[in-house]
Amino acid sequence: APAIVQGQTAEDRGCQRFRNLNVAFGLDAYHRDEKHYPANLKDLVPKYLPEIPNDLFSERDLIYRRTDKGYVLYSVGDNGKDDDGRTYDDEPRGDDLVIRMPSKK
Repeated sequence: APAIVQGQTAEDRGCQRFRNLNVAFGLDAYHRDEKHYPANLKDLVPKYLPEIPNDLFSERDLIYRRTDKGYVLYSVGDNGKDDDGRTYDDEPRGDDLVIRMPSKK
């Protein structure tokens, strides 16, 4: 049974990454047209996306924040907890599924 749970978690993480990526493409198209990122993800609907997907892990809205040079967009990941955009590569570690623009160097 643990292998089944791990397999389902891996599938959910992949699906959520795909959702995040679709939103990132919408954000890029918006930025190309408007020369800035939107204040809210809802500004992408309906011109850039038909709807904003929810976070599979929290069943809430994805977390989106504009930054000085771009944005951070993320799901809380399978722990269901907002790790403030931290991933496995960060210290302290988190399990959020994150897209940053511009990306971390």
